[in-house]
Amino acid sequence: MDLFTAELKTAISITSQTATSITFVVPDRNGDGQNETINYAWLSAGTALKRTYNGGVGIEVIEALQGFTVTPVSRTNSPLAPVESAEFQLLNNEAVTLSVVSPTTTDYFAQYFNPQRNLPWNTLTWKLTRMQLYCTWPTTSGTFTYEIYAADAAKKPTGAVLASTTFAMSNSLLGQWVNINVADLPGLVPGSGLVLVVKSTATTLLDDAHVPVKTGMTPSAAMASYESTDSGSTWGTRDQTKNAIFRVYGTVITQP
Repeated sequence: MDLFTAELKTAISITSQTATSITFVVPDRNGDGQNETINYAWLSAGTALKRTYNGGVGIEVIEALQGFTVTPVSRTNSPLAPVESAEFQLLNNEAVTLSVVSPTTTDYFAQYFNPQRNLPWNTLTWKLTRMQLYCTWPTTSGTFTYEIYAADAAKKPTGAVLASTTFAMSNSLLGQWVNINVADLPGLVPGSGLVLVVKSTATTLLDDAHVPVKTGMTPSAAMASYESTDSGSTWGTRDQTKNAIFRVYGTVITQP
């Protein structure tokens, strides 16, 4: 009964109710961006109270229950206004073992990121406020350009550039974190990600313009990397055990 009352306290809606059963919806619990549906039902004296999760097989939570009644008590509450959080780190990929990729004028690197797993359960939207990328620029000439895009269903960049930052390469920034500026990006619903595209004025892969990548990673829904050899017209999947070294900061709007 402790489980029943605890789950009912988190319900965001009750979809059906009788004297001996109740079905209600609770916020996403498995990170897929979808709410969960829970049902408790009892048939008659001597039968079990069963709990059903998302339409699966009912599990007995109390055996041979002699009585169970759901008594509706309703009241009208004014909903609380959504609240935006202070900025915090939504996601990071820090380095342990690394290698490098080398963007050029035609060879682009793309890093998809999705902070879904780190968002509060009652998040309505999340917003990117800034991003940091670890870079190494052994050369002293040329530029690096970083662009933020929306992600399509395949987690690849799509649409117009949402934000862009360009840096002059410099030996003083060898092995440093650089800030990728964003301004007034729209909020995204939980489960949606963004893509960072990196390109440079280097003309060949041998030029000293590198993006270090963390190696030996387990592929996950939180990040994925891609490459283009035709200036971003098409994107191919890279080795998903290697992703850029980055930090993502932002805010969330939650419903109290």
